[in-house]
Amino acid sequence: MGFKKGDVRINRQGRPKGKPNLITRDLRDLLQNFCNRKYEDIERDWKELTPRERVQTWIGLLPYVTPRLQSVEQKSDLDRLSDEQLEILANKLISKL
Repeated sequence: MGFKKGDVRINRQGRPKGKPNLITRDLRDLLQNFCNRKYEDIERDWKELTPRERVQTWIGLLPYVTPRLQSVEQKSDLDRLSDEQLEILANKLISKL
């Protein structure tokens, strides 16, 4: 059931600038608590990944732990990199944290 034109219950101001999205904050807190509880399992599983899987995992997780500065499309062709190059890339990413 949607709103009708002229309905007084419509929030025409929207969310104030700078006010955090509560659902996003709650989800981040939930993910952070999960990762803290499962750290040893995650670390063990990480060691079993191939270099390619490690890089892909980092790429997938970064949006959840770093602020989004600007939406930019980044194309990367990981298939062109050797396992050694991927290992170097994964190690560089880890050292930045």
